Amino acid sequence: MGRKKKTPIKGRSFWIYAKNDEMAVKWKTSAQKAGIPISRFIVELIEQHIENGSFSTGKEKEKQINELQMKVQQLQLENTALDKKAKMLESFASRLDEENRTLRNAPFTEKNFKGEREYEQRLIGLLKEKKFVKETELLDLLHVSPSDSASAKVIMRQLDVLQKYNLIKKSGGGLRWQG
Repeated sequence: MGRKKKTPIKGRSFWIYAKNDEMAVKWKTSAQKAGIPISRFIVELIEQHIENGSFSTGKEKEKQINELQMKVQQLQLENTALDKKAKMLESFASRLDEENRTLRNAPFTEKNFKGEREYEQRLIGLLKEKKFVKETELLDLLHVSPSDSASAKVIMRQLDVLQKYNLIKKSGGGLRWQG
């Protein structure tokens, strides 16, 4: 049994120079913290980069940066288009809400209305749940703007009808559910 021959060190050695003294100190300090000699530290780092595939040249990095910038521009365009679409849909929903409110309010705005009147379910639910609601807070709780006089009038007419049927009672600056 003979000794195993080692490959000559010349074929396996490299000379590495740090760009400056600060870099050399940084490398040596990091190797000491890791508890290994500087040569092994450098070998480990190189192997990790090769295994992770994270090593890239300046041209590759530039290509990646350009690709990312293109993706960012594409996403910005998509974002702008989606913002326009969202605004359009909000406008459409607002118009539908207004039309719906007008149709629901019609039975209470027409003086000679004949047929069934459908009450605002939020109004009935609010009165039942709270048992007592101050008149000054009512529109806020129903999310009706005081400047929307038509909706405010309809709510007041509904309250009048509910009071005629003894379902609510006005007392102490508020409305009490009786039903």
